[in-house]
Amino acid sequence: MGLVKDYKLYTQLSRALNNTFGTTGPGTARISTQDVNLIIYDEKLLNAKFQMIVSVGSMSVVEQMMQKYEKEGFAMIEASLKRAIDNYKEMFPDEKPIKFKINAASAHDDIEFINRNRYYPYSKFGPTLRGFYRLSCVVNISQ
Repeated sequence: MGLVKDYKLYTQLSRALNNTFGTTGPGTARISTQDVNLIIYDEKLLNAKFQMIVSVGSMSVVEQMMQKYEKEGFAMIEASLKRAIDNYKEMFPDEKPIKFKINAASAHDDIEFINRNRYYPYSKFGPTLRGFYRLSCVVNISQ
């Protein structure tokens, strides 16, 4: 993170990023199980954070599910970045287009279990673990 050198680009990026996935769904329905936040640091760097509510049947499948969640998280982040590029093109058609590159080495994910329902009524599947899956990564911005 450094000082902003191109303030015009920084404000344009801020405006384009302010309207990405997770704020609203179709119509006015709010999407409450998944969320992507794009946090701009300067005109060359941003942090992408993905969070979703997950349910896991047992601790023995958590590792497998984490791999699935990571793929889904990166797909959602990429979709949000694509939407931000489209927003930027629409808002600032005379400016040079922007490009985003996810820094995969900076990715960090975890799962925080918040509830274990031992007595799930009428379930033949047994107890369920519920929690938050979070994925965070750095994204490089270029023109």
